[in-house]
Formats: sequence, structure tokens, C-alpha cells
Amino acid sequence: MSERTLATDRLELWIAQHETRGYGKWKILTKDGRLAGRAGVFDEEELDAVELGFTIHPEFQGRGFATEIASAIAAWTFAHFPIARLVAFSHPDNISRQRVLKKIGMTFTHKGGMDDRPWRFYESNTPPSFALAQ
Repeated sequence: MSERTLATDRLELWIAQHETRGYGKWKILTKDGRLAGRAGVFDEEELDAVELGFTIHPEFQGRGFATEIASAIAAWTFAHFPIARLVAFSHPDNISRQRVLKKIGMTFTHKGGMDDRPWRFYESNTPPSFALAQ
């Protein structure tokens, strides 16, 4: 399957989830309208949970975008949906992402694999302890 087909399939899933559940992934724009990344929540059926995900373009990394966005989306998700837990995962080498997850109050649970890749798994049963936005 081509990368374009994979991307199209993923976008269709996110759009469908917005329509059926009221949440999904969003694009992140700077104040001047430049695309800085994407973030949101998604039903992760393999984990029987809602997953918090975020990707920040390298040009915008190191400016606090990830922490602010992850915290705000996690707080919004707990406030608006009856979820028992929020999960997130990080490649073992992505130390910056792991710091963000810890900073917003997520707890490391285990190492494992998914989609034939290694991951470090995190979860939270409560809204973030580091909430920048309501």
C-alpha cells in the first residue's frame, strides 16, 4: 500500500470519527496561519482506549507547542466525553515526547509493540495536572 493510500485512509478515519464521536485530529496553525502540526484524540481499538496524539513540524519544535496542545486537548477530552482513560505512546527514542507526556501528568505503563514498531505506553485516568487552557 502506498504512503498516499495510507494517508488517505487515515484521514478518512479521522473525518468519520469527527462525525460519529465528536472528536478526532485537528491541524495546528500558528497565529499567522502556517501549519505547525496536527493533534487530537482517536479511538485506539487495539488498546481499548482513547489515544492522545500530536505531531509538531520540526520548525516549531522546542517552543512549547506540544505541551500546550497536549494539555489542552487532554483537558477538553476529559471535560466533554465520558472516557475512563486516555493513552498515548512514544517511540523509545523520542525523549521530548515522553517529557511532554510526563509533564501533563501521564504515567508510563509499559514497553510494547504495535504496528511492528516499539513503543513506550503512557496513560491517565484524570485530566492533566499541567493545564494551560480550559
